[in-house]
Amino acid sequence: MKLRKLFDRYGYFLYTLFVPVYLILFFVTEGIVTADSSYLVSYLPVIDDAIPFCEWFAVPYVSWYLYMFGIGVFLLCREPDGARRYLLNIGLSFNFFIVVSLLVPNGQDLRVDLSALGRDNFCIDIMRWIYSADTNTNVCPSIHAVGTMCVMAATLHSKEIKSKAFKVLYSLWGVFIIIATVFLKQHSVIDVFVAVPYFFIFYFIVYRLIKFKKHYEPVLKCSKGRDFS
Repeated sequence: MKLRKLFDRYGYFLYTLFVPVYLILFFVTEGIVTADSSYLVSYLPVIDDAIPFCEWFAVPYVSWYLYMFGIGVFLLCREPDGARRYLLNIGLSFNFFIVVSLLVPNGQDLRVDLSALGRDNFCIDIMRWIYSADTNTNVCPSIHAVGTMCVMAATLHSKEIKSKAFKVLYSLWGVFIIIATVFLKQHSVIDVFVAVPYFFIFYFIVYRLIKFKKHYEPVLKCSKGRDFS
């Protein structure tokens, strides 16, 4: 019975398992679809060419990890239903992306030669690390964009986050992250355009079709009359 009570209270933490499963599958896929593979090139002439490379967007780009982690921890501690939907949204959309990448190998050829830019700063150093750690394949739809929209949805749907100003600012942070993907030449604008309808398919499933039983208790409870703002 104690085990059942623990599961009833903390069982929603199992949804976090979607993340390591995705990471394992992603790196396996990265090893299958490489820069030397034959892949469908993601590229929109004129528009992609008109967007300049700007290394300063590396800051919002890498903040994506904090952006996603922050809302995830908050929801896990304070809003079980929101956490389940957020993690399920990520789990379904991210892991189906693996299927897409294997069925339709894709990549982009937009990356710049950092050594030819004639400048050196900490953002260039970040980009060197990004380019070395992440290949130019498996880019469509942009998981950076999909993940960011998952955060936006979770934030806007949150009942614990009462502050409208916070929701707006957090969403604006997400917009800068998405913009960063194309200014760093990590993605073509096509990857972002495709990410929007792709995200809404899973958003509809998670936030409209699936019904959860509300029997989980949050790890942290607010004292009476106090809300996060």
